[in-house]
Amino acid sequence: MKIAIVICTYNRVLLLEKCIAALLPQLENVVKRIEIIIVDNNSCDGTFEFISAIAKKHQCIRYLKEERIGLSYARNKVIEEKEIDWIAYLDDDGIPFANYIQELCYTIDQFDFTCFGGTYIGYSHIEIPQWLPSNFGSKKILSDIITEVESDELSGGIFCVKRSELEKIGGFNTKYGMNGRQMAFSEENDVQLRLRLNGASIGYNPNLRMHHLTAPGKLKLFWHLKYCYAIGRDNFATNKRFVSRTLIFRRCISSILFLFPQLLLRLIKEKDFYIQNLIIEFFKPTLYLIGLRSNYYKFKA
Repeated sequence: MKIAIVICTYNRVLLLEKCIAALLPQLENVVKRIEIIIVDNNSCDGTFEFISAIAKKHQCIRYLKEERIGLSYARNKVIEEKEIDWIAYLDDDGIPFANYIQELCYTIDQFDFTCFGGTYIGYSHIEIPQWLPSNFGSKKILSDIITEVESDELSGGIFCVKRSELEKIGGFNTKYGMNGRQMAFSEENDVQLRLRLNGASIGYNPNLRMHHLTAPGKLKLFWHLKYCYAIGRDNFATNKRFVSRTLIFRRCISSILFLFPQLLLRLIKEKDFYIQNLIIEFFKPTLYLIGLRSNYYKFKA
């Protein structure tokens, strides 16, 4: 079976270099089976020049360009490549473990999944603030063994799917997912939901792992507030719920009257609960509802 490791990238050539450097040593015995496809989402940072140079040395590397900005557009670029059986999406800021390709092939060969995913361990170039958990940026372990999962919790950053099945459901919904520098989510949740509705078996391999960069912006308070809103907005993909202004107003009042005193008590009593945690927890319910409401009219059709 032909496997394409697809790395979608947008102006992150230095991170892309690290990702590819981690993959190339693993290809020695599977080069006829696996190719690496770089989907350039209209970068202007030397990505094309870098891939052109490295592709001359490694025939397993191929370059595609998707001019429409958006991660889902980039991920859909390879769906029409009929010679590919499996698409293994890998984030450009991920550094796959040395056994990544081994685990990829093993899962495909030994299990009857329609798609499957793995996990990632966050790393940062700067110190994690004390108000964040030390493992911030890492994905929780869904299982200690390779197994089928029943919830839409696979990360699109280390995600493998049968190309034909992805094609059947129309690929990734381009209303969701990162768009240039814009924070956006839920494209992988939406795909998993539609695959399940189409009878798919979705698996998880805890040994399919990568290190994943925790960008400096994610260590700032404002990012977490934007995240609360964006999760609500993009969770409309799987939670098509109408939110009225009245409900948002009630949530605000409830937060002020009931939630804030609880959070204030935690701030006083708990050593590992900081003012940043209080602000995030206080605004999270309301920002989520505002985000959910913002996409109702856009997606209800």
